[in-house]
Amino acid sequence: MSQDAIYDYIIVGAGSAGCVLANRLTASARYKVLLLEAGPRDRDPWIHVPLGYGKLFTKASVNWCYSSEPEPELGGRQVYTPRGKVLGGSSSINGLVYIRGQREDFDAWGVPGWGFDELLPYFKRSEDQSRGANAWHGVGGPQAVSDLPDRHELCDAFIAAACEVGIPPNDDFNGALQEGAGYYQATTRNGRRSSAATGFLRPAEGRANLTVVTGALATRVLFVWIYNNSGKSLFSMALCHWTFGLFWSFWPQDNLQKAVPFYRPHITAAAAVVYVIIVVFLWGPETLARFRFSRQTHTGTGGIRHRWWSTRR
Repeated sequence: MSQDAIYDYIIVGAGSAGCVLANRLTASARYKVLLLEAGPRDRDPWIHVPLGYGKLFTKASVNWCYSSEPEPELGGRQVYTPRGKVLGGSSSINGLVYIRGQREDFDAWGVPGWGFDELLPYFKRSEDQSRGANAWHGVGGPQAVSDLPDRHELCDAFIAAACEVGIPPNDDFNGALQEGAGYYQATTRNGRRSSAATGFLRPAEGRANLTVVTGALATRVLFVWIYNNSGKSLFSMALCHWTFGLFWSFWPQDNLQKAVPFYRPHITAAAAVVYVIIVVFLWGPETLARFRFSRQTHTGTGGIRHRWWSTRR
Protein backbone atom coordinates (compact mmCIF):
# COMPACT_ATOMS: atom_id res chain seq x y z
CA MET A 1 0.00 0.00 0.00
CA SER A 2 1.47 3.32 -1.07
CA GLN A 3 2.14 5.96 1.57
CA ASP A 4 0.69 8.53 -0.82
CA ALA A 5 -2.54 6.66 -1.49
CA ILE A 6 -5.74 8.70 -1.51
CA TYR A 7 -9.06 7.15 -0.51
CA ASP A 8 -12.58 8.49 -0.63
CA TYR A 9 -13.89 5.98 1.92
CA ILE A 10 -12.27 3.98 4.71
CA ILE A 11 -14.26 1.00 5.97
CA VAL A 12 -13.25 -0.30 9.39
CA GLY A 13 -14.04 -4.00 9.65
CA ALA A 14 -14.52 -6.52 6.83
CA GLY A 15 -17.48 -8.29 8.42
CA SER A 16 -20.81 -8.83 6.69
CA ALA A 17 -21.60 -5.11 6.44
CA GLY A 18 -18.03 -4.13 5.56
CA CYS A 19 -17.87 -6.61 2.68
CA VAL A 20 -21.18 -5.39 1.27
CA LEU A 21 -20.09 -1.75 1.57
CA ALA A 22 -16.78 -2.46 -0.13
CA ASN A 23 -18.61 -4.09 -3.01
CA ARG A 24 -21.24 -1.40 -3.46
CA LEU A 25 -18.94 1.61 -3.00
CA THR A 26 -16.46 0.36 -5.61
CA ALA A 27 -19.01 -0.85 -8.16
CA SER A 28 -19.15 2.41 -10.11
CA ALA A 29 -15.34 2.85 -10.13
CA ARG A 30 -15.95 6.44 -9.01
CA TYR A 31 -14.56 6.04 -5.48
CA LYS A 32 -11.33 4.64 -4.05
CA VAL A 33 -11.97 2.56 -0.94
CA LEU A 34 -9.72 1.22 1.81
CA LEU A 35 -11.06 -1.77 3.78
CA LEU A 36 -9.37 -2.54 7.11
CA GLU A 37 -9.77 -5.90 8.87
CA ALA A 38 -8.23 -6.84 12.21
CA GLY A 39 -8.16 -10.54 11.40
CA PRO A 40 -6.55 -12.52 8.57
CA ARG A 41 -7.75 -13.46 5.11
CA ASP A 42 -10.28 -16.29 5.02
CA ARG A 43 -7.78 -18.97 4.02
CA ASP A 44 -8.53 -21.40 6.84
CA PRO A 45 -10.02 -24.43 5.04
CA TRP A 46 -12.54 -25.02 7.84
CA ILE A 47 -14.19 -21.70 6.96
CA HIS A 48 -15.29 -23.04 3.61
CA VAL A 49 -16.45 -26.47 4.75
CA PRO A 50 -20.01 -26.04 6.11
CA LEU A 51 -19.50 -28.38 9.08
CA GLY A 52 -16.22 -26.61 9.82
CA TYR A 53 -17.97 -24.05 12.02
CA GLY A 54 -17.51 -26.47 14.91
CA LYS A 55 -13.75 -26.18 14.43
CA LEU A 56 -13.98 -22.37 14.42
CA PHE A 57 -16.18 -21.98 17.49
CA THR A 58 -13.23 -21.29 19.79
CA LYS A 59 -10.43 -20.70 17.29
CA ALA A 60 -8.86 -17.42 18.38
CA SER A 61 -7.05 -16.81 15.09
CA VAL A 62 -10.39 -16.11 13.33
CA ASN A 63 -12.69 -15.56 16.32
CA TRP A 64 -12.81 -12.77 18.90
CA CYS A 65 -14.06 -15.32 21.47
CA TYR A 66 -16.04 -12.74 23.42
CA SER A 67 -17.79 -13.39 26.72
CA SER A 68 -20.62 -11.39 28.20
CA GLU A 69 -20.49 -9.65 31.54
CA PRO A 70 -21.58 -11.89 34.45
CA GLU A 71 -25.33 -12.36 34.04
CA PRO A 72 -27.35 -12.10 37.30
CA GLU A 73 -30.15 -14.15 35.75
CA LEU A 74 -27.67 -16.97 35.10
CA GLY A 75 -26.16 -17.08 38.56
CA GLY A 76 -23.27 -14.84 37.55
CA ARG A 77 -22.27 -17.03 34.62
CA GLN A 78 -20.67 -15.39 31.60
CA VAL A 79 -22.08 -16.30 28.19
CA TYR A 80 -19.55 -17.20 25.51
CA THR A 81 -20.16 -15.22 22.32
CA PRO A 82 -18.11 -16.12 19.24
CA ARG A 83 -17.69 -13.35 16.66
CA GLY A 84 -15.71 -13.49 13.45
CA LYS A 85 -12.24 -11.92 13.25
CA VAL A 86 -11.51 -12.64 9.60
CA LEU A 87 -12.58 -11.47 6.16
CA GLY A 88 -16.33 -12.03 6.13
CA GLY A 89 -16.64 -11.55 9.89
CA SER A 90 -19.15 -13.80 11.57
CA SER A 91 -20.53 -14.87 8.19
CA SER A 92 -17.27 -16.84 7.84
CA ILE A 93 -17.61 -18.76 11.11
CA ASN A 94 -21.34 -18.97 11.90
CA GLY A 95 -23.76 -21.88 11.59
CA LEU A 96 -24.86 -20.85 8.06
CA VAL A 97 -28.59 -20.54 8.87
CA TYR A 98 -30.31 -18.19 6.41
CA ILE A 99 -33.08 -16.32 8.23
CA ARG A 100 -34.24 -12.80 7.43
CA GLY A 101 -35.68 -10.43 9.97
CA GLN A 102 -39.35 -10.81 10.75
CA ARG A 103 -41.84 -8.63 8.88
CA GLU A 104 -43.45 -7.37 12.10
CA ASP A 105 -40.12 -6.15 13.43
CA PHE A 106 -39.31 -4.06 10.35
CA ASP A 107 -42.83 -2.63 10.16
CA ALA A 108 -42.92 -1.83 13.90
CA TRP A 109 -39.94 0.50 13.50
CA GLY A 110 -42.20 2.93 11.68
CA VAL A 111 -39.22 4.33 9.75
CA PRO A 112 -40.00 5.46 6.18
CA GLY A 113 -38.19 3.27 3.68
CA TRP A 114 -37.47 0.51 6.20
CA GLY A 115 -40.75 -1.42 6.19
CA PHE A 116 -40.61 -5.04 5.13
CA ASP A 117 -42.29 -4.48 1.76
CA GLU A 118 -39.75 -1.75 0.98
CA LEU A 119 -36.80 -3.94 2.00
CA LEU A 120 -37.98 -7.11 0.25
CA PRO A 121 -36.63 -6.06 -3.18
CA TYR A 122 -33.18 -5.70 -1.64
CA PHE A 123 -33.37 -9.11 0.03
CA LYS A 124 -34.29 -10.59 -3.34
CA ARG A 125 -31.59 -8.62 -5.16
CA SER A 126 -28.85 -9.91 -2.86
CA GLU A 127 -29.96 -13.54 -3.07
CA ASP A 128 -29.11 -16.43 -5.37
CA GLN A 129 -31.84 -18.86 -4.35
CA SER A 130 -31.39 -22.49 -5.35
CA ARG A 131 -35.18 -22.94 -5.53
CA GLY A 132 -35.48 -20.22 -8.15
CA ALA A 133 -37.11 -16.80 -8.16
CA ASN A 134 -40.61 -16.17 -6.82
CA ALA A 135 -42.48 -13.48 -4.89
CA TRP A 136 -40.11 -13.87 -1.91
CA HIS A 137 -36.80 -14.86 -3.45
CA GLY A 138 -34.36 -13.80 -6.13
CA VAL A 139 -31.65 -15.35 -8.25
CA GLY A 140 -28.35 -14.06 -9.57
CA GLY A 141 -27.34 -12.16 -6.43
CA PRO A 142 -24.05 -12.54 -4.56
CA GLN A 143 -25.49 -14.41 -1.55
CA ALA A 144 -25.97 -18.11 -2.30
CA VAL A 145 -28.87 -19.80 -0.47
CA SER A 146 -29.56 -23.53 -0.70
CA ASP A 147 -31.60 -26.29 0.89
CA LEU A 148 -29.80 -28.67 3.21
CA PRO A 149 -28.43 -31.59 1.19
CA ASP A 150 -29.76 -34.28 3.54
CA ARG A 151 -32.69 -34.80 5.86
CA HIS A 152 -32.59 -36.91 9.00
CA GLU A 153 -35.27 -39.13 10.47
CA LEU A 154 -34.90 -37.55 13.92
CA CYS A 155 -35.48 -34.09 12.43
CA ASP A 156 -38.48 -35.41 10.53
CA ALA A 157 -39.87 -36.85 13.78
CA PHE A 158 -39.33 -33.55 15.61
CA ILE A 159 -41.16 -31.59 12.90
CA ALA A 160 -44.01 -34.11 12.89
CA ALA A 161 -44.31 -33.84 16.68
CA ALA A 162 -44.45 -30.04 16.47
CA CYS A 163 -47.27 -30.29 13.95
CA GLU A 164 -49.17 -32.70 16.22
CA VAL A 165 -49.30 -30.06 18.97
CA GLY A 166 -50.57 -27.37 16.61
CA ILE A 167 -47.42 -25.73 15.29
CA PRO A 168 -47.89 -25.32 11.53
CA PRO A 169 -45.42 -26.86 9.10
CA ASN A 170 -43.28 -24.32 7.27
CA ASP A 171 -41.16 -25.12 4.23
CA ASP A 172 -39.81 -21.56 3.88
CA PHE A 173 -38.97 -19.42 6.90
CA ASN A 174 -38.16 -16.55 4.54
CA GLY A 175 -41.48 -16.68 2.75
CA ALA A 176 -44.93 -15.39 3.60
CA LEU A 177 -44.71 -16.43 7.28
CA GLN A 178 -41.89 -17.29 9.65
CA GLU A 179 -44.00 -19.15 12.16
CA GLY A 180 -43.83 -22.92 12.03
CA ALA A 181 -41.55 -25.95 12.11
CA GLY A 182 -39.41 -27.19 9.25
CA TYR A 183 -35.94 -27.34 7.75
CA TYR A 184 -34.06 -24.09 7.38
CA GLN A 185 -32.01 -23.08 4.37
CA ALA A 186 -28.29 -22.40 4.54
CA THR A 187 -25.81 -19.95 3.04
CA THR A 188 -24.08 -22.63 0.99
CA ARG A 189 -23.58 -23.59 -2.63
CA ASN A 190 -22.14 -26.82 -3.99
CA GLY A 191 -20.99 -27.97 -0.56
CA ARG A 192 -19.13 -24.76 0.32
CA ARG A 193 -19.93 -21.84 2.62
CA SER A 194 -21.17 -18.66 0.95
CA SER A 195 -19.93 -15.90 3.26
CA ALA A 196 -20.02 -12.15 2.78
CA ALA A 197 -16.35 -12.42 1.83
CA THR A 198 -16.87 -14.99 -0.93
CA GLY A 199 -20.15 -13.51 -2.13
CA PHE A 200 -19.60 -9.76 -1.92
CA LEU A 201 -15.93 -9.01 -1.31
CA ARG A 202 -14.21 -11.50 -3.61
CA PRO A 203 -15.73 -10.05 -6.82
CA ALA A 204 -14.84 -6.53 -5.66
CA GLU A 205 -11.21 -7.42 -4.93
CA GLY A 206 -10.56 -7.51 -8.65
CA ARG A 207 -11.31 -3.80 -8.89
CA ALA A 208 -8.39 -1.37 -8.96
CA ASN A 209 -10.22 1.10 -6.70
CA LEU A 210 -10.39 -1.26 -3.68
CA THR A 211 -7.52 -1.89 -1.25
CA VAL A 212 -7.96 -4.55 1.44
CA VAL A 213 -5.59 -4.60 4.43
CA THR A 214 -5.76 -7.46 6.94
CA GLY A 215 -4.15 -7.60 10.38
CA ALA A 216 -5.17 -3.96 10.85
CA LEU A 217 -6.96 -3.40 14.16
CA ALA A 218 -8.55 0.05 14.31
CA THR A 219 -8.29 1.24 17.89
CA ARG A 220 -9.45 4.82 17.63
CA VAL A 221 -11.32 7.07 15.21
CA LEU A 222 -11.26 10.83 15.64
CA PHE A 223 -13.37 13.45 13.89
CA VAL A 224 -12.18 17.03 13.49
CA TRP A 225 -14.09 20.07 12.23
CA ILE A 226 -12.37 23.29 11.22
CA TYR A 227 -14.27 26.62 11.41
CA ASN A 228 -13.43 30.22 10.67
CA ASN A 229 -14.26 33.17 12.94
CA SER A 230 -17.75 33.54 11.53
CA GLY A 231 -18.58 29.94 12.38
CA LYS A 232 -18.50 28.70 8.80
CA SER A 233 -17.21 25.16 8.43
CA LEU A 234 -14.08 25.17 6.29
CA PHE A 235 -13.50 21.44 6.13
CA SER A 236 -13.64 18.29 8.24
CA MET A 237 -11.51 15.21 8.53
CA ALA A 238 -11.41 11.84 10.22
CA LEU A 239 -8.32 10.07 11.45
CA CYS A 240 -8.15 6.32 11.90
CA HIS A 241 -5.51 4.86 14.23
CA TRP A 242 -4.72 1.21 13.69
CA THR A 243 -2.19 -1.38 14.69
CA PHE A 244 0.56 -0.40 12.27
CA GLY A 245 0.65 3.10 13.75
CA LEU A 246 -0.84 4.59 10.60
CA PHE A 247 -3.18 7.55 10.55
CA TRP A 248 -5.32 8.15 7.51
CA SER A 249 -6.84 11.60 7.43
CA PHE A 250 -9.38 12.46 4.80
CA TRP A 251 -11.72 15.26 3.88
CA PRO A 252 -15.16 14.22 2.64
CA GLN A 253 -15.89 17.37 0.60
CA ASP A 254 -15.83 16.65 -3.13
CA ASN A 255 -13.13 19.24 -3.77
CA LEU A 256 -11.03 18.36 -0.73
CA GLN A 257 -10.66 14.59 -0.87
CA LYS A 258 -7.14 14.07 0.40
CA ALA A 259 -5.43 11.45 2.51
CA VAL A 260 -2.22 11.94 4.43
CA PRO A 261 -0.51 9.07 6.25
CA PHE A 262 1.48 9.57 9.46
CA TYR A 263 3.71 6.63 10.40
CA ARG A 264 4.72 6.05 14.04
CA PRO A 265 5.79 2.78 15.66
CA HIS A 266 3.27 2.90 18.48
CA ILE A 267 0.72 5.65 19.08
CA THR A 268 -1.14 5.65 22.38
CA ALA A 269 -4.61 7.04 22.89
CA ALA A 270 -3.19 10.19 24.41
CA ALA A 271 -0.75 10.63 21.55
CA ALA A 272 -3.62 10.30 19.10
CA VAL A 273 -5.11 13.51 20.45
CA VAL A 274 -1.71 15.18 20.26
CA TYR A 275 -1.48 14.39 16.57
CA VAL A 276 -4.88 15.93 15.99
CA ILE A 277 -3.62 19.10 17.63
CA ILE A 278 -0.57 18.98 15.36
CA VAL A 279 -2.78 18.60 12.33
CA VAL A 280 -5.02 21.48 13.34
CA PHE A 281 -2.59 23.98 14.81
CA LEU A 282 0.94 23.28 13.63
CA TRP A 283 0.50 22.82 9.91
CA GLY A 284 1.76 25.99 8.31
CA PRO A 285 0.13 28.04 5.55
CA GLU A 286 2.22 26.25 2.90
CA THR A 287 0.83 22.87 3.97
CA LEU A 288 -2.73 24.15 4.08
CA ALA A 289 -2.24 25.68 0.65
CA ARG A 290 -1.62 22.19 -0.71
CA PHE A 291 -5.20 21.44 0.28
CA ARG A 292 -6.55 24.56 -1.46
CA PHE A 293 -6.76 26.83 1.58
CA SER A 294 -5.30 30.30 1.09
CA ARG A 295 -3.28 32.16 3.72
CA GLN A 296 -5.59 35.15 3.65
CA THR A 297 -8.85 33.29 3.91
CA HIS A 298 -8.08 30.46 6.27
CA THR A 299 -4.90 30.98 8.27
CA GLY A 300 -5.32 34.40 9.79
CA THR A 301 -4.61 34.86 13.49
CA GLY A 302 -7.38 33.28 15.48
CA GLY A 303 -9.16 32.42 12.23
CA ILE A 304 -9.26 28.68 12.85
CA ARG A 305 -10.84 26.86 15.74
CA HIS A 306 -11.41 23.15 16.17
CA ARG A 307 -13.17 20.49 18.12
CA TRP A 308 -12.85 16.71 18.27
CA TRP A 309 -14.05 13.62 20.02
CA SER A 310 -13.08 10.00 19.77
CA THR A 311 -14.57 6.55 20.04
CA ARG A 312 -12.83 3.34 21.01
CA ARG A 313 -13.55 -0.06 19.65
